Amino acid sequence: MTDRFDTFPLINGVRRLNGSAHPFEALYLYVREKENRVLNDQQVAQLPAIEKDHEHAKEWAKRSETAHRFLEYLKSKETGLRILDIGCGNAWFSNKMANQGHEVMAQDLNLYELEQGRRVFQNDQLHFIYAHELDAILENDRFDMITFNASFQYFGHGKQLLETLKSHLTERGELHILDTPFYQGEREKQQAKSRTEMYYQNMNCPELAQFYHHYALDDLVEHEILYKPKFSRLSRLFGKTVSPFCWIKIVND
Repeated sequence: MTDRFDTFPLINGVRRLNGSAHPFEALYLYVREKENRVLNDQQVAQLPAIEKDHEHAKEWAKRSETAHRFLEYLKSKETGLRILDIGCGNAWFSNKMANQGHEVMAQDLNLYELEQGRRVFQNDQLHFIYAHELDAILENDRFDMITFNASFQYFGHGKQLLETLKSHLTERGELHILDTPFYQGEREKQQAKSRTEMYYQNMNCPELAQFYHHYALDDLVEHEILYKPKFSRLSRLFGKTVSPFCWIKIVND
C-alpha cells in the first residue's frame, strides 16, 4: 500500500486516518441492528451468499447478481489494478475484487464493520482504511478504478464528488456505481426523500435521514449505463432474481 498511509495508526488491521468515531456509525448500526442486518463473522465470510431462510435472503440474491455481473466484467481487465472501494462496509465486495489479483483499498467510516472485515478476510491485497473524509485518502493519488457498491446514496453533493473522483482516476481509469437507487425527476426524488424520513422516524432514528441522499441520473456527471433492469411478467411469475438498480460507469475525460 502507498507509503504515506504508514504514518497513520494501524489498529486491529485497520489504518485509522481519524481517531474519534463519526456520528453516522452509531446511528447506522442502531438501525441495522433493528433491521437484523448486522451479520456475524461466519455469515460475512459467505457473502453475498446467505442462509435461504434469512429474512433478507431475497435482497442478498439481488446483491449477488450485481456482484457476479461486475466481477465477470472485472475479469476482462488486466490484473494488478489499484482500486478504491468507497463505503465498503465489512468489505465482502472489496475482498472479491482483491481475490482477482487487484490491490484494493477498502474505505468506510464504520469502524465496527471494517474491523469485522479485517478479521474475516485475511488478504494481503486488501487494505482497510478508516476515514471520515475522502480528501485524506485521495490527496495526489490516482486509482485505476473507484467503486461504490450500495454506498453512493450516503454521500452528498453527488456531482461535485464525482468530478473530484474523476480527477483521481488514472488515464484509463473507471468509476462504477452499483446497487444505488436513482429516481426520475425532482418530484420522484422528493417523494423518496419523504419515505426515507418517515422510515427512519418509525425506526426511532430520524437523525439518520440527513445522511441518506436521493439522486436522479441527471444529477450525475456524464456516464454510461452498463446495466438497466428489465422486468417481465415471466420473471415475476418464476421468481427470477432481477436487480432493480442501474450499473453506472464513469470514465476519466
